[in-house]
Amino acid sequence: MCLGENQEASPCPSLASRRGVAPAGGTASAFPVTGLWQISDPSAAPDDVVHHVLRGMISPGHCALPLLPEPSEQVLVLSPPIAQLVAARFADVEDLQQALFETVRIPFEWVAPYKRTATLARLEELGIDRSRGVPLAQSPDCFVVAVAGGPAGVQSVGCSTSVLSRSVSVGVVPG
Repeated sequence: MCLGENQEASPCPSLASRRGVAPAGGTASAFPVTGLWQISDPSAAPDDVVHHVLRGMISPGHCALPLLPEPSEQVLVLSPPIAQLVAARFADVEDLQQALFETVRIPFEWVAPYKRTATLARLEELGIDRSRGVPLAQSPDCFVVAVAGGPAGVQSVGCSTSVLSRSVSVGVVPG
């Protein structure tokens, strides 16, 4: 998936600028997406929207490795209206990433039985308490947040990515 961020409507620095890419011609980011799901909420209350966004990222079906948490990225693409509501609760992207890491977890029982031994070892290696659930990403910085789209929608999207690659942001040279 390739997208151009809506930097003008974003309440936070763009993903590209957070990655040190900010040429005059603009930027594009590409993600090795393996699955995506819609996240939308018609509420205008920041707490309602944040609740839905954080829990809307929970999707255990993408796991391609024999263990969790995977080293792959989880991508959250927010529409500008949703980004504004989320920013009312999380002023910094890093705070949102931490909240995603703490919230986007599945019960250990949801892990397929053949993956449980490796998952327990991985959780121990990362110092993560299994009783709080199994995170889908190994650290907060594995949650990539971008703002794209226009002002009309309450839709956002969660995306899982390939464990074999990472997203990239690059400068765009005008025509």
